[in-house]
Amino acid sequence: MSKIEPKPLFGLTVGTDEAITRSTDFGLDFYDIHFGGKAELLTPTLADCDRNNIKYVLNFEGAPIGWVPELMLKKDLANHPGFLGFILDEADHMQINAHWPIIDYYGYNDKHYLAETEGLDLFTAREAVLASLRSRNKACTVAGKPAAVEHLFPVMMHLAAKAGLNVSPKILKEICGPVMLAVALGAARQYNVDFWIDVDYWWHNEVIVTLWNFLINAYFTFA
Repeated sequence: MSKIEPKPLFGLTVGTDEAITRSTDFGLDFYDIHFGGKAELLTPTLADCDRNNIKYVLNFEGAPIGWVPELMLKKDLANHPGFLGFILDEADHMQINAHWPIIDYYGYNDKHYLAETEGLDLFTAREAVLASLRSRNKACTVAGKPAAVEHLFPVMMHLAAKAGLNVSPKILKEICGPVMLAVALGAARQYNVDFWIDVDYWWHNEVIVTLWNFLINAYFTFA
């Protein structure tokens, strides 16, 4: 029996210029490309992805609040077969937890990501966020491909789906479990949008080590 090392391989974060090299090294066929709303970073990465049959979403995490793609970028993306859509990264987190210190590194200065809801009653706040999601989705839709929302929590899944955005719950990060997936599936089914899954390894040591140790223990228990 070969020796099992209780140490996982950590995830890798690379620049767009290294994307194709990494896909060759690891046999990847999908990318979540973070570009911060800076369209100039996408060339020639997207053409390289298309040539290598790599599918991708464009994630503008870190872009200024209210960022939407310019018309020229949308026209260009319509000609890229690998493009699956834009994704709003952690939009629920940045909306409902705008005053948390952990959000400060985005530089949003306590501003709510989708709509300013300070002092609003629950219904009015809901309608303001829904209107913002609809507007953002319309601005980010390319060649009939709507945007998606990456969710840390279940609380905004139905609202995003109602606005026509695809639902993409995170797993292996802050919240993971059957309830998270069940709410996402229900929202996608109710509003007839796509259901995606975001396998997020950002907290490498907290999440993967725990999972790896569980698998090792299970292996030696049942082997």
